[in-house]
Amino acid sequence: MTARNVTKPQPVPEPFDYDLWLGPAPVKPYHPHRTHGSFRGYWDYDGGGLADMGQHYLDPVQYLLDKDGTSPVEIEAYAPWPPHPDAVRMWGRVKMTYADGCCIILESGEWGERETEGQPLFLYYATQLPHGPLIARDLRSYGDKPWDLKHKEWAAMVQTMDESFGAIVDELEREGLLENTIFFFAVISAVDEFYSMAKRKGSHSNSIVKSPSPHSG
Repeated sequence: MTARNVTKPQPVPEPFDYDLWLGPAPVKPYHPHRTHGSFRGYWDYDGGGLADMGQHYLDPVQYLLDKDGTSPVEIEAYAPWPPHPDAVRMWGRVKMTYADGCCIILESGEWGERETEGQPLFLYYATQLPHGPLIARDLRSYGDKPWDLKHKEWAAMVQTMDESFGAIVDELEREGLLENTIFFFAVISAVDEFYSMAKRKGSHSNSIVKSPSPHSG
């Protein structure tokens, strides 16, 4: 997550208590981009997308490599220097080396040269879909279906997720990596909830929504 260089103060909206929101952080002129979800892009409050969500990406990798209960002994960061004093900017990669020589390289693709070209990779796509709350850009082609709103939102959300996965597959194919790639798809409570709804209606299928995407299945 990259922040803006916010220089023009704006009035604090009512009834927002900006002083309470800041807590122990340094007082800076109010701007809406410094608050809400985008606060993560400022050093005073967070460290960008990697600091905010990195543990979720690294946890399954640590588990798969049998590194639970241990930590890297050396960490190298590759990014523009010096960093902006206020706003988090782009970075290139972070290389973590463990005591046994194992390395994990996080590469953003935003800045600098790639070090992992041609090497095996682990892509962890941590989408919130299809877990709630329901997220979809619009109801797609399901707006006219004779369903309640929740089912329409579910259908549109799963189609959005399906298309996102399809974009990843397309990119792997363009890079010549598709034939040497293994996919694991894991999901938690949302599917159980949808299964329960379908079961109450007297029908159930392994396919929640048959998306028109060529990558559905």
